[in-house]
Amino acid sequence: MSLPICRLWLNVAWLLVFTTIASQPASAQTVFTKTATFSALRLSYEDLSDLLTKTHRLINAANASTECSQSGSVTVEGELSSLEVEGDFSVERFANSPATAYSVFYMYTCRDAPVSEVRLYFVDSIRKITVSGSDRGQVEALSAMLSENLRQHETRLGGFRFRQWAGLVLLVIGYLMTFGSWGIRSPTRWLVFIGGLLFMTSTWLFPWDKWLPGTVVLNRDAEFLIKYGPQISFVGAMATLLGILMSAWLALSKRNAA
Repeated sequence: MSLPICRLWLNVAWLLVFTTIASQPASAQTVFTKTATFSALRLSYEDLSDLLTKTHRLINAANASTECSQSGSVTVEGELSSLEVEGDFSVERFANSPATAYSVFYMYTCRDAPVSEVRLYFVDSIRKITVSGSDRGQVEALSAMLSENLRQHETRLGGFRFRQWAGLVLLVIGYLMTFGSWGIRSPTRWLVFIGGLLFMTSTWLFPWDKWLPGTVVLNRDAEFLIKYGPQISFVGAMATLLGILMSAWLALSKRNAA
């Protein structure tokens, strides 16, 4: 290939490069993002409705000068059913929601807007919010409102990570009781041995994910057994374990007395 032809192809290549660059926007729009995570959350559907209503009030105010077709939607999921609500987040729209929901997913998008994206992701393992947009002030205001409201519904007793540590503690206690019982020379060693086995097996036998969930949404006026069923079950299980240990201890005490 001759030199003039090579130069011609090189000039064409550079022309294509400059044409591509020129076709891009002169300055890319800056997008600000705020995220926050939370401990285990316990909400009512009224709380969730109020939170989403406030969220959209701020979004509509921030994006008043922007045309957005997206209205936002939320999905709540229980063990066997789920419900998706879009646009109107009044509490009446949640009438057919699962009695107890363990996951909440919310999404709003509006491209190139002061508030362009809002995500709420609440599950057992993580509770996270993400707010993005071109207006830093609006993004921070909305993120602060969401964080302030959700902090009021946090609880330390729940979530996958909490259950991991709690389960580890139960296993260690059970292990020490089980293998340490052989160093006890009195008949009570069997009581300690049985207690250790119960502590260890309890980490698999009981539905801890329902007793101490990372996310739970309930009806505020739900029946007492539905609203506090997990806590009642937890107390009942602990009472059963203690009852077994007490029965074994009394039996051993009577045997020694005889």
